[in-house]
Amino acid sequence: MENLDNIIERMVQQHRNLQKDIGIALVLSKNEEIKANEINAYLKQFSLDLKEHLNLENGIFYPKLIDAMKSKGIDTLKTEDFINQMKEIGVVVTAFLEKYTEISNIEKDLSIFIKELENIISVLNLRIESEEDGVYSYWGMYK
Repeated sequence: MENLDNIIERMVQQHRNLQKDIGIALVLSKNEEIKANEINAYLKQFSLDLKEHLNLENGIFYPKLIDAMKSKGIDTLKTEDFINQMKEIGVVVTAFLEKYTEISNIEKDLSIFIKELENIISVLNLRIESEEDGVYSYWGMYK
């Protein structure tokens, strides 16, 4: 059984790592001398970190939270809807990462890559803020 005592702290730390990885990719993409291989390396690290995070969050945290809420007689419909919306954001971010797995796709049209990366960062930050300010706080109430 997974130790869940510090699950919120672990997920928040994962969020910071994700933001750092993808933020560095954005900074690199705006340098005068573009090094697509370095950008790609940070995207690959981000992808690995994201997979680990989503496994913890979607595979353990959300199911345990819903079970705990239901065991206390709480209507989970809105929380489950929120979780599904967060999962959809994960799908969008994953599709972006799949599109740019090859360095040549980054180099092909850098301006489009940067615009899409900025959008992904915005969506990711929205998800992070929504989770940390919302559903993560439920853990202490219902676990």
